[in-house]
Amino acid sequence: QLDDFAGIRASLIAAIVSIAIIVLTFPYIKNFFVKLFSSPEDYFAYNGLKFSKLDSKLTEEDLKELDKSQLRLMRNAVYARHGRTFKSVDLQSLWECYTWYKKNPNYSDSLLTDIDKYNIELIQKYEAK
Repeated sequence: QLDDFAGIRASLIAAIVSIAIIVLTFPYIKNFFVKLFSSPEDYFAYNGLKFSKLDSKLTEEDLKELDKSQLRLMRNAVYARHGRTFKSVDLQSLWECYTWYKKNPNYSDSLLTDIDKYNIELIQKYEAK
């Protein structure tokens, strides 16, 4: 029986070493796992949602490939960047994962810039399609 455990342990160690070699040898596999287990911001950027685009006026090109759930996130990111709290549990939980999100108990839509208002309107136009 002792020999069986030694064989199993040796097999497990060999498997772990093989996985480590594969991950370290092939950068794209490593990048996949880094992206899979990284922050939500990295996840969304990896999947086409770049909230940094909200710093300037969005274009139709920025939105044309996004589905309704992605458009919802982009629109609500505008508000989240000013500290709005959300009644929707999924949105509130999501924004709280970001280091840049700070709840603002004094939030009001008056904090929105002209660019923010423009982006919200354009996103809503695409959501309505």
